[in-house]
Amino acid sequence: MDLNLLKYHIKHSGDSISELAIVLDINSKTLYNKLNGKADFSRKEIQIIISRYKLQPEIIMKIFFDF
Repeated sequence: MDLNLLKYHIKHSGDSISELAIVLDINSKTLYNKLNGKADFSRKEIQIIISRYKLQPEIIMKIFFDF
């Protein structure tokens, strides 16, 4: 997983961690744990992130999967 790449896309879009947490309907602490690899993203959360940041398939694979 490349969580730094996800953090880049969050920042590049102008979002904050708090804003993304609201969109994902989770609290900021939970999102920080996910961004720091202490918890996993759910399938629904991944789908929301992909849609929100219009991520391309190769970026999706780099961020969420160990390839």
